[in-house]
Amino acid sequence: MESYATTDSSTSSERKWHHYLPLHPIFKQDVKIENDAKKKSSPKVLERLRGKRSCIVTAAKLLFVAVSNQIRVLNISDFYYAWFKACENGELEQTETWMQNAKYLTLKTQAINFQIYALVMNYTEKSNFIAVVGVSELAVVKLNDDIFSYSKQDEISCTTHLVGPFYHAVGASPICKVLWHPLSRNGSHLMVLTTDGNLRMYDIFTNYNEPTQVFQVIESSKTRNGYGCNLDDEPEAASFCFGQSSANLWSPFTVYILMKNSDLYSFCPVTPDKMTCQVSHFQKLASLIASNCQQLALGTQGKEKNEDISWVHQRQLEWISRITSQIPEDYEPDKKVDIDLTPDSRGQPQRQGPYLLQPSPIELSSMDCPDASDILCLNTKNMNVFVIVFENGKVDICLEDDKVQGCWKNPDHLAQETQYPRLIVYECIDLGLSKPFRQRTALSLKNKAILLDPPSLLPDLNYRDTFYVYHAAGAHAIIIRKWLEKINRLFDEGLYDDDDLDDEDTRSEVRWLATTNPTSTPDPIIGFCVMNHLLLGFFMLIVTASGQMWSHELTTRKSIKQKDLEDENTSNIRATPSKLPVYAKTAIPEFISKYFSYEGLPRQPHILPGAKSSPYNYQNSEATASAYQRLINEFKKEIFELLEGVRYFQERCISQIQVVQRQQNDLLKHEKDCQEIDTKFRYSTMERLEKIKERQEEITKRVNVLFQELWYDQLSVGDDFGKKDVRELGEISKESEDVRLKVQKLVAQNDSLLKDYKLLSFPHQKNETFTRSARTQLQKAVSEETKLLSETKEKVEEINQQLSHLVISGTSASNK
Repeated sequence: MESYATTDSSTSSERKWHHYLPLHPIFKQDVKIENDAKKKSSPKVLERLRGKRSCIVTAAKLLFVAVSNQIRVLNISDFYYAWFKACENGELEQTETWMQNAKYLTLKTQAINFQIYALVMNYTEKSNFIAVVGVSELAVVKLNDDIFSYSKQDEISCTTHLVGPFYHAVGASPICKVLWHPLSRNGSHLMVLTTDGNLRMYDIFTNYNEPTQVFQVIESSKTRNGYGCNLDDEPEAASFCFGQSSANLWSPFTVYILMKNSDLYSFCPVTPDKMTCQVSHFQKLASLIASNCQQLALGTQGKEKNEDISWVHQRQLEWISRITSQIPEDYEPDKKVDIDLTPDSRGQPQRQGPYLLQPSPIELSSMDCPDASDILCLNTKNMNVFVIVFENGKVDICLEDDKVQGCWKNPDHLAQETQYPRLIVYECIDLGLSKPFRQRTALSLKNKAILLDPPSLLPDLNYRDTFYVYHAAGAHAIIIRKWLEKINRLFDEGLYDDDDLDDEDTRSEVRWLATTNPTSTPDPIIGFCVMNHLLLGFFMLIVTASGQMWSHELTTRKSIKQKDLEDENTSNIRATPSKLPVYAKTAIPEFISKYFSYEGLPRQPHILPGAKSSPYNYQNSEATASAYQRLINEFKKEIFELLEGVRYFQERCISQIQVVQRQQNDLLKHEKDCQEIDTKFRYSTMERLEKIKERQEEITKRVNVLFQELWYDQLSVGDDFGKKDVRELGEISKESEDVRLKVQKLVAQNDSLLKDYKLLSFPHQKNETFTRSARTQLQKAVSEETKLLSETKEKVEEINQQLSHLVISGTSASNK
């Protein structure tokens, strides 16, 4: 079969390296291999295929592609350097020449002689394995170190082992899904789910043939010939996934199993015997279990029910005790610790469910009772978000309401009560897969079997709120970013309510990435992967059953914040409100805002033509014309929306210019008013400032004096000498005050004596002179009084001098 690559319609100078990747011969099939595949792939075998198809995976810089029963490997770094060198030499059009420098390698896997339908990579630091899945066969290939280095060989031998050949062989129950356990210490534990409802865990380091643990979803199932065989009246399993959310501490140890009748069950805990996990997670889980046991001890439930629940909590406590006993005391919480946990001989984890989906999911009228095909658990912040996809293209998005807990099978003597955990059905999306294909009644049995390939889910590598759905009709991307951010914000604020999410902003965004509808021959997508490399970039790869490959580069998100034109001060602008258009007051419409949230996803689906619809052998048909007509109508609609958006932005820019002009006029007026005020009040303001300055200086002086007095009053001098000086100063002040009072008393007495003397003198004696003896006595009395006054004056001056010395010494001490 000759493959025709699908690339963009840009010139060779504008194409990037991944545009030439579809032209690489790694996607071509040899005629001999194709004929052998046709002989082995009978319609009956294809009708039994119900598992996830994924024939392309990536690991670091390597690209693995499954073609029939071969595994091919391409070093994308070598391809990039070959493309870069061809760009420099101008040899891009000579693809066959420069692609010889980046040949693919073929892995020699002699044990794989079956058609490969899925590759599951386990690329870790300790081990590199790839699980190879057929319809009912399973093998594991150990990747050698030579694969990751540059090698000129065309083939490399790899160690290959068949896993569970007694359970996974031709005629056994088909394989639904295969996943590597994320908590495995060495990355060696493989989980395999078959349609008979048996989930087996293999440790490929110890035993390839027998599983270490088996979990039966269908408890009443019977086996024949040593391996599971579905009975007609028993439901079949469809898919499974691991819990992701860190909000529920039991979630990483939980496995959710989806049945084809849309019943959902869970097992917890499901752990490898040699696992690794962060110490902080075990510490939080131990605290939670201890808290639950304390609450149970204080509870008032019924005796029988309380006994059953108490036994479960006791088992949880024993389980976590076995783990915490292996953690060193000085171990850092952020580091991972290795735990050896052998399965408990007293019983396996109990099956929990089926889950109640409330409200009931919407049933589409396109198909009666469609089978569920795949389930995905998104690693969100506050709760687990489950995505369930059906064969008719219906996608149910559910939120976890009842958090799962570890639960083991109860002893027979205790009452066993069936628990029905609840899931909230948040949204039902119709991708419309049944309409384009199931109207074709003239298809062959093989083509109908190909069209029945179930849709598969794939999470995005960078963003938790994005996942992909690929199927027979193409591929879709679903983004739950809008309502998930709102739910997380409400959870953080403690205001979560279902009524707050009943609006258009709380709906998921669906992007149609690629379509295979225009082809007259069915060409379903069998491989979808997203690659994120530091040097090569971030892009997605899609491969169809006919060997067509399409690559598209993705981009990281850019946060664009919308700012309204009007703010709180808009009402103060002296402008006519009627002149402002409506566009200046409303938010950006949806048909414009969707272009702002560009994440690199295509806005229109890329057409993936089949092998017969290549440019060299184009065949027009009614389906092709109808598909092109739909695309043309979509392009017309987008062109009309863009024109409306241009008009919208033009009117909004005009309104913004008007607002800016009004603001400029107001600024000029304010500037003029400021100049007038400055000229008018400058001098008066300066005089007031001078007066205020002088007043401030006076206040400063008064404050200094008051501070000095306060310093003396409060005994701010803390040493003994300072206190002694203060005491002496107080005594001297008291003595000075006593002397002053004594002087005043003497002066008053002197005045009184003079008055008495004048009263005692007679008028006829006024002209008489004193006798000698009388004058002598009077002079003696006056001299004594004068002497007493002089002595008192000297004492007062001496006291004042001492006081001045004490004040000066106290001031100098305070300055020091």
